[in-house]
Amino acid sequence: MLNRKTAAILFIFLAASYFTVTDTNCWSKMNWIDIPLHFIGGIFSGLVFFLVFKKSLKNKTASFILIAVLSGAVAFGVFWEFFEWFLDYYYPNALKHQPNLNDTMADLALDLLGGLVVAAAVFKKVYNKNKQ
Repeated sequence: MLNRKTAAILFIFLAASYFTVTDTNCWSKMNWIDIPLHFIGGIFSGLVFFLVFKKSLKNKTASFILIAVLSGAVAFGVFWEFFEWFLDYYYPNALKHQPNLNDTMADLALDLLGGLVVAAAVFKKVYNKNKQ
């Protein structure tokens, strides 16, 4: 699960989904569509964070790695929400990405949950390695 191939597949899926949903205006027809996308985005960003910083995290404790990967996923989610705000602010006649604060908070919670999936997998892998 924790490899570049998985990250590439997730990226392709997310990019294709985002552009398809945006191009077909599915946001207004299926307002729930961003729920799985943010969850998978949290998994993707946590995985990418882990892969990028894998060597730096090599001699760290399992708990530190769990917090670091989770923080990386959440940080990416926050940057994405700023990106959506930017689009809404500077292109007000275009598609609304952030209809309200509840949507933003739900998006961030889903990013957090997705990141937690990767953080738990990394924690388990590192914890089991350290026990041996």
